[in-house]
Amino acid sequence: MFRVFLAPFTPLLGDLPYEYISVLENRENLSKLIRRIEELRDKIEEEKKKKKKVENMMKDKDKKRWYQLFGLFKK
Repeated sequence: MFRVFLAPFTPLLGDLPYEYISVLENRENLSKLIRRIEELRDKIEEEKKKKKKVENMMKDKDKKRWYQLFGLFKK
């Protein structure tokens, strides 16, 4: 199926597309590719959560500094 849809574009890219197509035609390889994409997506989401957590911690730290400056927050 891939070969039918990509046939018009293959002359532009050389022989490389045929290698990719043959790899993707195997269901097992396609499943591995999907798993890898999901792993990368999960890793990116985890990094975003960590970054947001650090940003929130910094905001809280800044608030405490302001409270200490005006004597509103006791240690």
